[in-house]
Amino acid sequence: MITKKDIINAAKAVVRKSNGYRIPVLIHPRRDWLFGLTLFAVVVIGGGAALARLYFVNQAVDTLVGTEAEQIPRYRQEVVNDVLRGYRERKATYDAILRNLPAASPDTATSSGDAASSTDAEVVETADAELQQG
Repeated sequence: MITKKDIINAAKAVVRKSNGYRIPVLIHPRRDWLFGLTLFAVVVIGGGAALARLYFVNQAVDTLVGTEAEQIPRYRQEVVNDVLRGYRERKATYDAILRNLPAASPDTATSSGDAASSTDAEVVETADAELQQG
């Protein structure tokens, strides 16, 4: 028959031979630090390489740009006159809409007193004078 003393001796033998049950560890500080530092190093080195490549690509663009004479926009009086004419037509149209008058061309708008006031004509003449001076 098995006595209490036999059970205790068997339990002591099991405890002496094994270290008991090992509790699974979810956190491994050394492994986690190694993984974090490796990931950080990869991001820093990859980002540095990408920025260096971007820097050298854009630095090379400066040497490929043409001479300064090609970059200076040229002043063309015809284009300026066309744009001014278009804006005068728009202004006359908007003035006519605001006053509920039929739309008139800019030539008749400045000559007739109904479509445009004297201050409007003065503004247009001042803008023309400034453009021709500068």
